[in-house]
Amino acid sequence: MKTPFGFDRAWRGHGCAIRSSRLLRTRCILFSVVAYLACLTSPSLVAAERVARVIDGDTVLLEDGRKVRYAGINAPEEGDPGFRESTQANNLLVGGKEVRLELGRQKTEKHERLLAYVYVGRMFVQAELVKQGWAIVTRSQPIPRYREVLQKYQEEAKAAGRGIWTKGEHRGKLVVLQVHPRESARSSPNDEYVVFRNAGAAPLVLTGWSVSDEANQSYLVPQFTLGPGKTFTLHTGPGKNTNEALYWGRRKTVWNKGGDTVIVKDSTGHYIVSHTY
Repeated sequence: MKTPFGFDRAWRGHGCAIRSSRLLRTRCILFSVVAYLACLTSPSLVAAERVARVIDGDTVLLEDGRKVRYAGINAPEEGDPGFRESTQANNLLVGGKEVRLELGRQKTEKHERLLAYVYVGRMFVQAELVKQGWAIVTRSQPIPRYREVLQKYQEEAKAAGRGIWTKGEHRGKLVVLQVHPRESARSSPNDEYVVFRNAGAAPLVLTGWSVSDEANQSYLVPQFTLGPGKTFTLHTGPGKNTNEALYWGRRKTVWNKGGDTVIVKDSTGHYIVSHTY
C-alpha cells in the first residue's frame, strides 16, 4: 500500500535517527573498551620522592619507607664481582635525590618492592647503569618500549669493556648457539637444553664457571675443557657427562618457553655471556 508522502518521509527520518543512535551507542562502547584496555596496559607516573638510602646497584629505599627495585635490569649481587662498584654508581646517580617512578602493569615484584623505571630529572637511571656496565638487561620489561634502548646500551658497554664487562680474557670466546626450552611439562627434562660454542682459537677451561637464568637458578660446571671451534650441550635433566654434553640433573624447567636470559660467569664471578632470547 502506498503511504502518504508526508508519513513516508517522516518514517524514513525516524529510521535514520534510529540507525544514528545505534551507531553512536556502538562507538561509545568501543571507545570505552579501548580506554579500559589502555588503562590496564599504559604506564603510570608516581610523584617525585626523595631517596633515603641506596641498598645496592638496583634497589633503593625512599624517605616514605617504600623500597624500589629497578625494572628491567640486574646489578651484581652481594659477594659478586662488581657489587660494591655498582652500588656506588647507583649512589652517585640517585643518593639523596628526588626521583620520578614510572610503573608498568606489574607494579611490584616477588619481594613486594615497587618495580619501576627511575628518573632523576630527565636522566634515565637504568640506562646510565647499563651504559656504565654496572647492570645487565633482563628479558622481562614491564614497559616493553624500554627493551631496545637498554639492549643498545648493554652492547655498547660490552664492546667498550666497561664495568662488569672489563675482564676481557674470555669475553666473546664462549657464545650461545641455541636455546631449546621444554615443549611441555610432560616432555623429558633433557629435551630442554642450551648449545654453546668456543668461538676462540684456544681451549677454554670452563671448570668452575656458572650458567644461570634470570631467576638465578644456577649450574656449576665440573671439570671441563672445550676445544677451539667445538660445541657442547647443557641438558637440564640427568645423564652422564661427556666431551660433548653436560647434564644439570634437574627435573623442573629452567629455561622459560616465553623467553629468558642465559647468563654465564667465569670461575671468578665475572660476566662472560648475557644471551637473551
